[in-house]
Amino acid sequence: MDLVIRQANSDDAEAISQVIVAAVRESNGKDYPASVIESVAASFMPERVIELLEQRLVFVALLDDKIVGTAALDGNVVRSLFVAPQ
Repeated sequence: MDLVIRQANSDDAEAISQVIVAAVRESNGKDYPASVIESVAASFMPERVIELLEQRLVFVALLDDKIVGTAALDGNVVRSLFVAPQ
C-alpha cells in the first residue's frame, strides 16, 4: 500500500465529492439534523468542488491510486479536511 499526496485537479472532483459526502454522513450524521448534513453534502457536489479547485489549493491523498482523503488551503488557513470513513 502506497500513500501519495498530490495537488487535486478537476478530474478528481467526483471522487473528492464522494469522500466528503461519505465522511459527513457517517462521521457527523448522529450529531446533526439530516437537513444540516444534506446542506453540507450539497456544498460539496462535484460542480462545487470544481469551483473550489479554482479558489483554493486542494490536495488529495491516494491509497493504491484511490482518493481516500482531501484537504484545502485558503492562503495559510485549512478550510477543509476529510478522510474516507472506511
